[in-house]
Amino acid sequence: MLERPRVGPCEERPPGRAVQQDGSAGWFGRNCLQLRRFTRLLQRSFVSYMQCPFCKKDNDRVVDSRVIGEGNSIRRRRKCLGCDKRFTTYERIEAAPRLVVKQDQRREHFNRDKILQGLRFACKKRPISEEQLEAIASRVETEVFEKYDNEVSTRAVGEHVSEILKEIDQVAYVRFASVYREFTDVEQFHEAVEPLRRSPAACTSSAVGELKDEVLH
Repeated sequence: MLERPRVGPCEERPPGRAVQQDGSAGWFGRNCLQLRRFTRLLQRSFVSYMQCPFCKKDNDRVVDSRVIGEGNSIRRRRKCLGCDKRFTTYERIEAAPRLVVKQDQRREHFNRDKILQGLRFACKKRPISEEQLEAIASRVETEVFEKYDNEVSTRAVGEHVSEILKEIDQVAYVRFASVYREFTDVEQFHEAVEPLRRSPAACTSSAVGELKDEVLH
């Protein structure tokens, strides 16, 4: 009966390698090495690294991911492995551009950042988080791309934003309406506030006071 060849002491061999009596790598060792190489290649294919805004290195890991807006955006919180600082990135679906028609008939590409800029102004010192503003901008963007094939007026975009703000914060709603409707006197402010006072879901007393302050100052 033939005996299987015995393998020499482990300490005489490189770690992580199973060596046969003839000196060649064993089946297990060869396949483990190939598996590790394949895993690293797979990770590089599916993991996208972003340049850190602080140290400019592109070596980071994602510590948190969540879907925002209407489900067409992903917010990722990343940690730079170079300087240990954290930053946020967003992933969105890129569709065919929509043109916004301004009052003087000039046309420009729909810019989501302009929506956010207007929202930040309207919601200044209001109890609305940046994540909520991102969600509002995503909702407006979705409505614009779903309802309009090529062009949309600035007034229509403003109406979309106003209707959403009216449900969330009425002070922010009046602020935003005063900009995109270009209020020129106090009477226009009163016209915007009056429907809110008559609505079934009327403003609270504190909100009414703040709306008056917006009109009088």
